[in-house]
Amino acid sequence: MKRGIIIFARNNGYVDYIKIACASAGYARKNLNGFDEICLVTDSESVNGQEDFIEKYFDRTIISDNFQPENTRLFKDTANSPEYASFKNMGRSEVYELSPYEETLVIDCDYFIMSDTLDQVWGSENDFMINYQYRDIAGRHGGNISYIDDFTIPMCWAMLFFLKKGNFAKTLLTLSHISNSITNTIMLCIIVLVVYSEMILHLQWLCIS
Repeated sequence: MKRGIIIFARNNGYVDYIKIACASAGYARKNLNGFDEICLVTDSESVNGQEDFIEKYFDRTIISDNFQPENTRLFKDTANSPEYASFKNMGRSEVYELSPYEETLVIDCDYFIMSDTLDQVWGSENDFMINYQYRDIAGRHGGNISYIDDFTIPMCWAMLFFLKKGNFAKTLLTLSHISNSITNTIMLCIIVLVVYSEMILHLQWLCIS
């Protein structure tokens, strides 16, 4: 298969990310048509008991039980019900090795596609694209790039990115994987540092508005 959408989802005992990912896949299938498959990347424990549900929404499932570093976050169903639980999002740097596609669109499991705008990425001449602006559900734009602090490089939005198989994406994601403690922010720092140091090719940002 040439083009695919990949969604990473691992349950944590508090949030059923598999069901959220199925909803995300449903919206992607409804609103996009330039892809060949939608693929779920998850672990054995999350799949257990949900095989039929997953098969309904995904064309392919890849099981990755690689070690995930501890990453605890505070979840709030309401303001009165806070709970700490693991947030298992450390595996996306594996996407280059795991993806069976020549072109891959990676989206967060809670990212719901509501238009066909992202069909524009297929066949792009760019090896890697990521957003630096956003528009939220109320139609508000995030025109100003956020910084972690006064001494850092700009931060982009790793909830959505596109890659093609090739030297640039391979090196970029290999650097991310080597860290073994990848977070969205660290991943984006690595991306920009690779570009700024001109180690391979230049990076063109994709702005979806």
